[in-house]
Amino acid sequence: MDFIRGTQFGRKPKGKVAKQEKKVETRIRDAELIILRRKQIIEGAIKIFIRKGFHGATVREIADAAGVTMGTLYNYIHSKEDIIYIVYDYVTG
Repeated sequence: MDFIRGTQFGRKPKGKVAKQEKKVETRIRDAELIILRRKQIIEGAIKIFIRKGFHGATVREIADAAGVTMGTLYNYIHSKEDIIYIVYDYVTG
């Protein structure tokens, strides 16, 4: 899967694929800070997912790779599944 272009093997997807929306809740209210921290989390997660895959990765490893503490990370997401969602949204958006 070519995650940069969102296509498999360079082919365009057949038909229009509807993107499902999911709101990932956060405890933070500052929109600019949310964008900044989530980008850090996404970049850290991608590094870990490339090396270990989703199931092999721990939230602690993702937090470390993102340069945030576990507490900070959980202010911006609620679960490991939220991380994979925001990563997916980032690479396909």
